[in-house]
Amino acid sequence: MNSSELHRNLLYCGYNDMVDYLKNSQVNRFIYKQMLVLLPDHQIEIPLLTLLNEIYYQCVRVQYDGTPGEDISRRYLDEEEAWLGPDSGHANILVFCYVYVLVSRKAHPLFKEECFLKQLFPLIDGCEFISAATELLQFMKDNGISSPYKFKARPCPLKEVPMRIDLEYRTSMTVGEKLRKTLSMPVESSPIDFNPWRKVTDNFSPKAIEFYVRLYDKREDQMRLVERIELACTKQEFKARVEFFAKLRVSIRSGGYVNNSIGYTQDMRDYIYGYTGEWRNNADVKRLRTENQELQQRIDELQSTFEVERSRMEAKYQAEIAELKQRFNEPAPKTVSDEDIHKSKQTELTLTISELTDYVKERFSKTGADEVCTMLYHIAVKHGNVDEETFKLIDSIGPAILKRDQSFTRIEIPTAGQVNINPQNVHNHKDS
Repeated sequence: MNSSELHRNLLYCGYNDMVDYLKNSQVNRFIYKQMLVLLPDHQIEIPLLTLLNEIYYQCVRVQYDGTPGEDISRRYLDEEEAWLGPDSGHANILVFCYVYVLVSRKAHPLFKEECFLKQLFPLIDGCEFISAATELLQFMKDNGISSPYKFKARPCPLKEVPMRIDLEYRTSMTVGEKLRKTLSMPVESSPIDFNPWRKVTDNFSPKAIEFYVRLYDKREDQMRLVERIELACTKQEFKARVEFFAKLRVSIRSGGYVNNSIGYTQDMRDYIYGYTGEWRNNADVKRLRTENQELQQRIDELQSTFEVERSRMEAKYQAEIAELKQRFNEPAPKTVSDEDIHKSKQTELTLTISELTDYVKERFSKTGADEVCTMLYHIAVKHGNVDEETFKLIDSIGPAILKRDQSFTRIEIPTAGQVNINPQNVHNHKDS
């Protein structure tokens, strides 16, 4: 695994199923239908799913690139061509035509993205795919569709990242080092060895390391990532950063790098573990840790209750899901007479997509409905039925169920001796 592969895996590993791109996305379905024509016409044999993964990897990459406006041709287009392979034709240009549209359709692009777009446009202007890009741009404008403010990163599972990548590069190892590796003994990585982690983290920069840590949502994954980075350091590099790694681990355990969690607020983190790295009041640290643990325990209890309820609802609808799947997947008989066909037409139960979606909206749980939606997406793609109205009907199932199940909080006060509506203006109402 070289530095390019490592960076891609950490930033955006992509999807393995086309349905993950098509569901709930008019834009991706528009791109999909365009590519069904473009790829054969231009003799591009790269799988369509691979190209979509590359498009969104580049969209994520540019928003995190420190110098996206510099050397675009080499750092983006040439690298993409090398990644797709020597027989990819102009697939790299196709990728960046779509990247240009998606990034430019942000309501408020970042300054770095504006620099990127300005340098990219002359490189794709006039190419054979510019008309397809223009059609996509017009489609998004006509339908009032903007790209998200931030394209979501999708880091790979850490089990796919070797614990010691540097050991894969043995060109500079001595015979003794190779022997120790064969015997599964620790081998100190040499400064002259090519080390992907060193390049990806900008020589183990604390800022870069923290950036990659924040890409993962779970504290367990964050700790595993730090472990891999520590092992990639030489003794001298680790010694120079040992204090940083220690404090980073403490902050991860306390939830300091978990977004939208019960972890500390930014003010709390600044108070406990400031930018200078100095520890503050130990008593307050212990108190906040205790409060954090109690809140986390309460969340775990609520999560357990939710899981039990969800399992009950899933069991309720499994029979209906199985029945629907059987209807769609039931094989036709090998030989059928005209009389059988006539009888079948009289007795066969048929459902329109509209009828099916209405039934699911009314009776299915969100989990069960998601399974039905996935099944319908697969069937539509398998049979080439990529009609936008059909997809919109399927897309509408999830929001309709959420709206149906939306709960409203009601406060009932049968006898109120005192009700404070405004802290500055207290009204007392006593029973006579």
